[in-house]
Amino acid sequence: MERPTFEYVVGADAPSLGLFVRENGTLLDLSSGYTFSLKVVTAAGSAAEFTKTSGISGAAGSGLPPSGTPNVTIQWATSGELNSLSASTRYLAQLTITGGDSRQRIRQFYLSMLPAA
Repeated sequence: MERPTFEYVVGADAPSLGLFVRENGTLLDLSSGYTFSLKVVTAAGSAAEFTKTSGISGAAGSGLPPSGTPNVTIQWATSGELNSLSASTRYLAQLTITGGDSRQRIRQFYLSMLPAA
């Protein structure tokens, strides 16, 4: 499966990131009973640039991008986080843990940090 890429400009105010997390083709209802953690690394197995455990919320979600409602929203902090990254591509791993079935769900995607013009 190909990992999606999301682009942000270094130093710019970063809008929140909405994700559509599916399992077996079905959009998961992540509205309650879940905790979220996001780890940003330069490459698989490298030390974390930062780890985010707050500002990530789950929802029931609906539909498909671009007009649907995502079931995970990541709100970036105005300092640190993306503002601490240099203009290069970063690898991200999102770890979602459910309290109900004790399953660990991992979603991976790329984040491309672009230089300001």
